[in-house]
Amino acid sequence: MQLLPLVSNASSVSVVGMVKNAGKTVTLNHLIREAAEAGIRLGLTSTGRDGEQRDVITELPKPSVHVPAGSLVATAQAGLEHATAEVDILNATRHVTRMGRVVIARVTKPGRLELIGPKTMKQIAEVLGKMKRLGAEMTLVDGAFDRVASAAPGITDATILATGAALSASMTITVAKTQMTKELFELTPPPDTRLGILAYDIVSDRKVAFIGRNYERLDVPVRTALGQSEAIARHYPHGARALVLGGSLTDSIIETVIKLDLSGKLPLIVADGTRVFLDTAVWRRFLRAGGSLYCLNPINLVAVTVNPTSPFSPGYNPDVFLAAMGAALYPVPVFDLVANKSANTSMHLKREDTEAR
Repeated sequence: MQLLPLVSNASSVSVVGMVKNAGKTVTLNHLIREAAEAGIRLGLTSTGRDGEQRDVITELPKPSVHVPAGSLVATAQAGLEHATAEVDILNATRHVTRMGRVVIARVTKPGRLELIGPKTMKQIAEVLGKMKRLGAEMTLVDGAFDRVASAAPGITDATILATGAALSASMTITVAKTQMTKELFELTPPPDTRLGILAYDIVSDRKVAFIGRNYERLDVPVRTALGQSEAIARHYPHGARALVLGGSLTDSIIETVIKLDLSGKLPLIVADGTRVFLDTAVWRRFLRAGGSLYCLNPINLVAVTVNPTSPFSPGYNPDVFLAAMGAALYPVPVFDLVANKSANTSMHLKREDTEAR
């Protein structure tokens, strides 16, 4: 069961969990092991805290992060205190977390340690660059469940999404939420190139603005779109070609667009899919109403891993869950790494062919 071939052309990869206990650390360890066996020198960091023996919020036991000799790690100093891996500290960065200063170290003896990375995406990008300059051939970012922005194209080249039964007791809901995340990650740029160029400037300025009938930029006098749906609606210019959001897109904006009967007339544009925070039902209603949502930077989602178990519920039938995810996420490859099974892969297609015979 190989993930590495799917990211072989990427210099940086994020592993993002949709929720805690989705199997993200299992996925990360699987990818680390494959890369080590292939002789790839890794750089590792996290957007949160990973590798601790017990989750600091739920107090449930967690799988450890195992780092191979020769790899580079960027972690707060507290992440090294109880490590079984041995390291040489190469660089103390200027980034300080509540767990101490983030340092970059080379692993001299393989073992377990905690990954406690920088606090912001800008800082993550900086330490990834430093690890590459120190010799990392591929960098892996452990994306905390509430820090999906590590999947943004400006941070990593490829993303693996981890999802599972911990997201909901209902398998139908889990599949639907994961499918929506996949769709948001795969948003495409607007087909009108001129719109895209104007939108890039608006997003760079972190503004909210309409692009008018004659391609004029019409800024909305709000600092952010959050909680400002009525103000944005008041400034809608008849015949506008698009609404560009330099920050986040939330349910209230979508609801306003639907209410004004603009779904099929006013495309929305965001920087990338990590800036979209929508309820599944609202997203589906927007699409049914003819709505269009574009992004300037598509996310390269290369695979999804699934965990049918949950510490909070009985979980799902593994085979049924894998099949449902495979159908909902097609053609994205889907892996159950513990069961060593997959969907939407050559292995999966060969197995289906054999069973048919």
